[in-house]
Amino acid sequence: MFITPTCSEEVLKLINLFDDKKFTDPYDIPVRLVKLSKNIICTYLADIFNNCVQNGVVPDKLKLAKVSPVFNQTILMQACFHTI
Repeated sequence: MFITPTCSEEVLKLINLFDDKKFTDPYDIPVRLVKLSKNIICTYLADIFNNCVQNGVVPDKLKLAKVSPVFNQTILMQACFHTI
């Protein structure tokens, strides 16, 4: 598998796709702040990504994720009414 380098324009397009209500990160940085600073940070983010791809090394701080479970209402209702 080969990952091609990215450019700041591609990062800018991705930032624009962020949903203000659903996007979270491990450091709780508000999406509004990311979007307001997107023109400044997109070049740096592209450089960081390209360095990671080129060197094959991803810093531990970039390996974090915030995972939130999304429950299916139907499954919850079935669990409540399940007979033993």
